[in-house]
Amino acid sequence: MLLPLSRRRAIQTMKYSKHIVVWLALITLIKIHVSSETPHKAALVWDYERTTKSVVSTTTTTTTRQTTTPWAGEEAPELIPWQLFNSRSLWDIGHQSPQQTLSGPLLYDVRSAVDAAIARLNQGLSTPVSHENRKPYTRADLLDGRHRYLPGLGSEYVINFVGRGSARTETVRLKRPVGQLMSTKSKSGSGEVIRLVVPYYHEPKTFGAFLANLAHLILEKNEPLELLLIFYWRGSPAAEASEVLRDRKRVGAALDKLNHHAGRTVARLVDEKRLFSRGHALLRGAEQPGANGGDVLLFFCDVDMFISTDTLRRCRTNAIPGKSVYYPIVFSTYNPSLRAMAWDKPLESPWKYHPVTRDVGFWRDFGYGMTCQYRSDFRRAAGKYLISNTWGGEDVHLFKHHRRTGIEVVRAPDPGLVHVHHRARCDISLTPGGAGWCGGSQLLTEASSGTWARWVHKMQQGRMSLVVPEE
Repeated sequence: MLLPLSRRRAIQTMKYSKHIVVWLALITLIKIHVSSETPHKAALVWDYERTTKSVVSTTTTTTTRQTTTPWAGEEAPELIPWQLFNSRSLWDIGHQSPQQTLSGPLLYDVRSAVDAAIARLNQGLSTPVSHENRKPYTRADLLDGRHRYLPGLGSEYVINFVGRGSARTETVRLKRPVGQLMSTKSKSGSGEVIRLVVPYYHEPKTFGAFLANLAHLILEKNEPLELLLIFYWRGSPAAEASEVLRDRKRVGAALDKLNHHAGRTVARLVDEKRLFSRGHALLRGAEQPGANGGDVLLFFCDVDMFISTDTLRRCRTNAIPGKSVYYPIVFSTYNPSLRAMAWDKPLESPWKYHPVTRDVGFWRDFGYGMTCQYRSDFRRAAGKYLISNTWGGEDVHLFKHHRRTGIEVVRAPDPGLVHVHHRARCDISLTPGGAGWCGGSQLLTEASSGTWARWVHKMQQGRMSLVVPEE
């Protein structure tokens, strides 16, 4: 028997709506009530509104379990847009990417919201109408949903499910009112010494600018820093032995000069005849204890990084021995020469504090190489697992080990820690897949989409060369 069109569409919707998981940005859906007697226990509290729609009627049932504060924002709540999501994607007009793939660490929180809505729906199935109506709701019945956050008020979710019966849709609205702020711990800042551990192989131009930045912090800003430079004599792409030898003499002389101006030893050099290995450099940097055999705050850094005093302050604040490690998200700059030519602006030095804008650079949220942590925490998480023969992989490995130890990992953007642009050099020996990845990386890190559009526009007018300038 041929079912009605509306019924067939409902069945098709159920078929293609399996394994749907809700996604949102970093906003929890659960209100936590913490009592003074049991601060370690929390109760999950929801506000519900259920609406059942069919072709003939609409009914609404509301259960309020928490009185919320009236909206006091400058913008009317109906003007704050929602995020729309389905099983695969999330659409958010405030995000740089118009469509985002559903993934991320908040799957547990998201599933708890969906499960709470499903539990609410299943409460109404006690009255037996038919065999179909008694079938419990599951995640496979989820259609789509929307989410938004009202500052000062809380989060709202509207989640739609395939209803029971002919052409019905069940909608559950969930609200999480904003809870009271709670002070859990505090830390007094101090000007403790930071040991800057930097692996290095034959980057003379970059090293000169890096050392000038470091000298400014030590000599002019009076920052208590000590540099431990791990000098590797072999690396990739390989340089001539005579060039490496000249570079070694220049680096050694520059560090001696810095120590002389500082009036004390603030920079040390360790020679390594082996092939460049970032993981090996991290282990070498953590070998020596701090003053009087005590702990020491380590800052693992690369030679192509600009460091500000604000970054050093955040390093000291966010790294707490035995409790937390700091993994700043680096701001990475685009090619300054290309940006200056495209926008008709003067060329500025990349080694400075940059404005954080979309045309200047981007957040390198996929990297974990820059980190501040105490030597004791590093040794507890690292062991001998970081010994590798090449660049790459050791940062993620260390990050994962920290998460397994249960220590808090502070992951936040740091506008004062800037990765200075340098063009990626793709090795001719790369596989086709590797060469394609490297070429794509070059394009993504050269300029923003707006700068590329400006470049093409000026090319069409005959005002710009096809050759992209070096930095």
